[in-house]
Amino acid sequence: MKRLINIASKLDLLNVFFLISLFFLVSFFINLGSEEIVFKLGLSFLLFVLFFIFYIFKKPEKSISYIVRSLIIGQGFGLYGVLGVIFFIVQVGWFGDTIIDNNLNSLDKLIQSAVIFINIFSFGIGFLLFYPERKTKKLRLYPEKRKILIMALSYNKDLNASKEILKNVINNNELDSFKSYINWLLPLRSLKYHSSKLEKAIFLVSQQSNQQWDEFVKLVEILDKKENIKLRDKIQKTRALDFNDHEDIIDELRILLKSIMRHGYKDEDISVNISGGTSAVTLSLTLFALEENRQIEYFTQFDLPAKLKVFNVNKDDALVFLKSLSLEE
Repeated sequence: MKRLINIASKLDLLNVFFLISLFFLVSFFINLGSEEIVFKLGLSFLLFVLFFIFYIFKKPEKSISYIVRSLIIGQGFGLYGVLGVIFFIVQVGWFGDTIIDNNLNSLDKLIQSAVIFINIFSFGIGFLLFYPERKTKKLRLYPEKRKILIMALSYNKDLNASKEILKNVINNNELDSFKSYINWLLPLRSLKYHSSKLEKAIFLVSQQSNQQWDEFVKLVEILDKKENIKLRDKIQKTRALDFNDHEDIIDELRILLKSIMRHGYKDEDISVNISGGTSAVTLSLTLFALEENRQIEYFTQFDLPAKLKVFNVNKDDALVFLKSLSLEE
């Protein structure tokens, strides 16, 4: 199937016209005199699919999922878009009737069939050409403060030294300005950033960092006391995960999402910080956060102090990018 799609995506418009015309011709001889509704519906469906394959894969900025979803939920053309699709299928059905009924023996019927045939392509191509593209979202440099924060807590190899440094950093009000890398500094900064709106912060922990959780909580309590932001009761950890096992991490994220949604939160309430953890953790968190309206945030790596920024991308953007790569010669 993938091979057929790749072939179809490279077809020129004239080739598509030729193939569909050839299909009509073959169908005429094979189904001469047939009144089977299955054939008519199949003919309509095939044409509609061919249009989508030809246009969408030539224009990856308009994805099939986006057009279908926007029609269903009323975006874009809304009702007019649905009526347009119905009109397209009806036109194909009429054209199929003229062939199946073998009514092309008169000039009038021949002209009528030709008009319907032209309408099919003119409307179908016009519909896809002028269907509105996704609205360009307003790009943000810094993340919004949200109710739910999800991120990973890495294993602290030099725990005792880090604790003392972080205590001093917090007490001296240097959490956002400290110009050195200290393990657990970034999770504390992310908590503080979202504190005014935060209701729940969920940390993915490995088997190693899980054993250090109580020490991290003590630092959060110090931050609470210094900033008077009451984060202690808002933080929680997952079960101990294998930070090198993508499937284990994804399974836990699925469980988290169900719990979050069950408590009445929405995608726009979620911010995912992809800094920290292994490559498998970063990949899993990124894939999890690609859903529309979830926020991806990260800390820059070469700035001191590191800057908290937002990654303006979602799954539709990722799909467009992948399609554009597949179309490269």
